[in-house]
Amino acid sequence: MSQIFFGELRRLLSWFPIFMGLLSLITVFGISTIVIPSFLQTNDFAIEVVAGLIVAILSVPFVHLGKQIWNAWSNAKEINEDQRLIEEAFSSLPPNSLNEEPEIDVAADYWRKVKENAKITAIVSGKGGVGKSTIALGLLEYLSEKRDVLLVDFDLHNRGLTLQLQGILHDHDTTVMKELAQFKELKIEEKLSETSGSANELKLSDLSEGDFGKLRDQYCYNHRGGVRNLRPLQLSRFKNSTDEGDNNKFGPRTETCFFLPSRRENQMFLGSKESRMSESEIALFLKYLASFVYRHYGIREMIVDCHGALDLYMVGAILAADNIVITTLPELGVYQGTKELVDFSMKLHEALTPNDILVINQYRDFDKFTAERMKTLFEKQGENVIIIKHSEKLHRKLKRYNYPTISNEPLVYSKIKRIVDNIQRSSHSSGNKRTMDENNDSSVVNNHNT
Repeated sequence: MSQIFFGELRRLLSWFPIFMGLLSLITVFGISTIVIPSFLQTNDFAIEVVAGLIVAILSVPFVHLGKQIWNAWSNAKEINEDQRLIEEAFSSLPPNSLNEEPEIDVAADYWRKVKENAKITAIVSGKGGVGKSTIALGLLEYLSEKRDVLLVDFDLHNRGLTLQLQGILHDHDTTVMKELAQFKELKIEEKLSETSGSANELKLSDLSEGDFGKLRDQYCYNHRGGVRNLRPLQLSRFKNSTDEGDNNKFGPRTETCFFLPSRRENQMFLGSKESRMSESEIALFLKYLASFVYRHYGIREMIVDCHGALDLYMVGAILAADNIVITTLPELGVYQGTKELVDFSMKLHEALTPNDILVINQYRDFDKFTAERMKTLFEKQGENVIIIKHSEKLHRKLKRYNYPTISNEPLVYSKIKRIVDNIQRSSHSSGNKRTMDENNDSSVVNNHNT
């Protein structure tokens, strides 16, 4: 309690020494140059008036000081009670959010060793509004300094990034929905049932490396007259300040940034055949998409911004990902969903060894205890935890995103760099050679269709 009190007192009175110094200078200057010469030669009554004024002026900050001390004590009592309630709430939660072992369908060892494909980083969360898209845009800006990067709006429900970026992108026909429809045309279940004799849905664990390669080629290439050619792909690109008729000023690295919108405004996702895909199909789709964009554009990094909920599309993205960034808030209300995501991700370590990072986003001073408690709990599980402080200035800028924006906010951008650094360290320590700075196989068809 005393530690909280003195902390609050320090915060409330940080201005006091400066204020007292300025007040003293003003008082001494005023008395010596104006008041004393005017009244000292009059009478004793005038001297008493001057003395009274001096006492009144100097007493103001001390009255305010007493008020701030009382406020610090009141705040300390409230904070202490809040901490007690938060601690009780955390203590009452079950140690494991998974009541039973999840049925995780994972592919064989070749899944993590696929060559000639972009590395997938999935940005996930247990709820919306936690700043996933901010993290995704930050990674786009940071990684695009060195290589070509594709940002995928995998939030097919809300079209979040698609709407946010639509004013600063060249419009192209390709969307996630269109590529999903192309993937569904492969009729993978039917083809696998012909070879295995089983009519069950796709199981990654039953998919051989040979079948994986054959189906990937059918997705990426057109085969006509015995000739194999990459099928068309037009990704959205950021506008440049040199574009004709464009008066906006964008960053110098726009040529390395690509974007894949979720869907067109007039396309329905709910009730569509794409909305009924299994997590195994979604994971396989993302792997094939990563190979396709690598072959077409030489893209080495693919950032997948998922829907803010625990749905099959998020599970599929986690299964496909080389790196997982779990984003949350320092709030008790989102802890359980975040814990479930972390437990699920940690379970995948046993089979896939993806690199995962937990980001506690939008931290404010009054969230300190909750953030530290969450950080401690997750670090005990071996989780890499990064806390990003809330920036009101950045929040306003993101309402109309201009590339680059996040790199102009040093405090937030330094945390983005830490995310990348932590993923690289995890990659090296786990023996996973595919890191964010790896140069992929150079034997790629680099065919920029813009």
